[in-house]
Amino acid sequence: MSKNVKVLTIRLPEVEMLRLEAYCANSGRTKTDVIREQIRSLKVEDLSLPPD
Repeated sequence: MSKNVKVLTIRLPEVEMLRLEAYCANSGRTKTDVIREQIRSLKVEDLSLPPD
């Protein structure tokens, strides 16, 4: 793992995990890819963050 990578652990209700897993199975994507995409889509007005 790159030293620029951070690890995030989250707790989800079972129904949300099942929903995420179903989405991933249907789209052929990993949970990490789906979560990263959602984070990148967040609108943030912090100019110190690198652009998308």
